[in-house]
Amino acid sequence: MQLKLIQLFIIITTTISTLCAQLTIDALRISSPTVNGTGRFMGVSGAMGALGGDYSAICVNPGGIGVFRKSDFAFSGIITSSTQNATLKDESIQNSNFETIKNKFNFGGAGFVIGGSPTASNWERVNFVLAFNQSAQFGVNTNFAGVSSGSILDRFLERSLDPNGVELDGLQPDQLDGFEAGLAYETGAIYDPITTDSKTTYIHDLLPLKTYKTSKAHSLKESGNMYNFNIGLGGNYKEKLFIGGNLNFPIYSHSSVKTHEETAPSGTNLSPFSKLKYSETTNQEGGGVNIAVGAIFKPAKTLRLGLAYQSPSYISITESYLNTLTYSYVENNAIKTNTATSPDGLFEYAVITPQFVTGSIAFVSKFGFLSADVQFKDYNQSKFLLTVNSDSPADATYQNILNADIDKQFKPVWTTNLGAEAALKKFRLRAGTKISQSEFANDDKLKISYSAGAGYRGNKVYFDLGFSKRVEDGNYLPYLTGNSDFNNDGKIDAIQPLVSTKLNQYQLLMTLGFKF
Repeated sequence: MQLKLIQLFIIITTTISTLCAQLTIDALRISSPTVNGTGRFMGVSGAMGALGGDYSAICVNPGGIGVFRKSDFAFSGIITSSTQNATLKDESIQNSNFETIKNKFNFGGAGFVIGGSPTASNWERVNFVLAFNQSAQFGVNTNFAGVSSGSILDRFLERSLDPNGVELDGLQPDQLDGFEAGLAYETGAIYDPITTDSKTTYIHDLLPLKTYKTSKAHSLKESGNMYNFNIGLGGNYKEKLFIGGNLNFPIYSHSSVKTHEETAPSGTNLSPFSKLKYSETTNQEGGGVNIAVGAIFKPAKTLRLGLAYQSPSYISITESYLNTLTYSYVENNAIKTNTATSPDGLFEYAVITPQFVTGSIAFVSKFGFLSADVQFKDYNQSKFLLTVNSDSPADATYQNILNADIDKQFKPVWTTNLGAEAALKKFRLRAGTKISQSEFANDDKLKISYSAGAGYRGNKVYFDLGFSKRVEDGNYLPYLTGNSDFNNDGKIDAIQPLVSTKLNQYQLLMTLGFKF
């Protein structure tokens, strides 16, 4: 496995925080799909597990495949507007808030259902379905600027330390990883001030200052989606029991470009340090498989009960990455600038996502419906498989470290979806809410989102609009440190920067469908 990944685990195991390291965040991102496929489904916050008859609802409960009375084709588009506010925190300086707005249009999904009524059978209808749903969208950008203690140079210095050495004993230059510490050494961001002895001891230009602040400017641009392609079969038995199953193929893509810059604050002399710019580009592509089964029982004309199970997903991922560092410093009363670029990094691994169970209830009449879904998912079941293409003992060791970190940071989660629809002849009005626990073990906050919608249901054509709003407070780490005390004075030198964030996200989903 690439040295970049191995050394990241060293930082993970020495950083205790409610904020996960990048790889555990990847596991959470892949394990947290939320179906957005149709306007009707979004309008009631996805509370359709006991209702069915919708190509997104069958992703929650495949028993809903049997609810379709006619063959059906529908497709959707989704508009997302995200506003991310970010503020760099510091113990003595109040930095400005930075707002980043991003608007995006995406293909929301499509579904095709075809079926018929078997003759001389208690099965009223048997349906076959092909559906393609968007289950996640990654497009929130984060930007901030301000002054705070510490520097990313501390991280580079930590990466250069010899795990078997003492104090600032460092690895030999040819042992430094080519993605961070090696780039820092090549550009002069870290260096050995004494070259006349056999001992390697690195420092950086700000280390002798002991206490200092740097001006930081940071940009994170993310993009990507997660879609789910499913093949399903379901039936309607005597208008009392609706059962079905799906073979699901999740498709995952995520890319990010992170740029971090530092300079001396206005009116401050940090010479010989002048400025730096560090960039990370990462691309992830993957796909996998899972199965789902479900049933809807109608004990009375107005009551429906649903139960569904989805197996763990096995998702294979290929990740590529490239880093660049530019460092400027004062030498002989002149600014000297060096730039170094890492080799092209490539790593293949797999992720196991959690299984989950969903229970549902709905009350249905000619005036509309009231519905509720309750889902249980244990995020501790997320696992990385770093040895799928490797038999290296080091890979196996760090796989265990990373999975132990997932066990420590995540927890089981209950999610409740509530929805309502009012039927006004051929028109529909909808509303819903989703209430979920945080996935993080030491976070007791609830995540709440709201939705509304409207629709038209004709004999052969239907049109639905869904609108959702999500507000989420969080934190962001522009880079990770191990909180090292380089000079053994009992104080942390490698200070971890913290950025507080607030996301306001609005989505509008439009669906056009045809019955035949």
